[in-house]
Amino acid sequence: MKKLMYVFALGALVTVASCKKDDETTPQENCNCGLVTEDDNGTTNGDSWYSIDIRNSCTDNVKTFYLTQGDWVNAHVGNDFCITNETSW
Repeated sequence: MKKLMYVFALGALVTVASCKKDDETTPQENCNCGLVTEDDNGTTNGDSWYSIDIRNSCTDNVKTFYLTQGDWVNAHVGNDFCITNETSW
């Protein structure tokens, strides 16, 4: 009976030791987000445009995106911003 208890205790110890704590997991980076590095706006042929350059948080590539005015006013240089219709760049 003692041997059975030791085997059970050893099995429980191995199981607990092999589990990974939740706080040790690293979240998956969102590769359609990045740091806004520049913003610009203007008018071409009477049409207004609003753009930002974003440095991708996964690839470090920079890409220019054209936004609506409402989105553009919320995309501040130095802050993170996500593009929902783009998976990565």
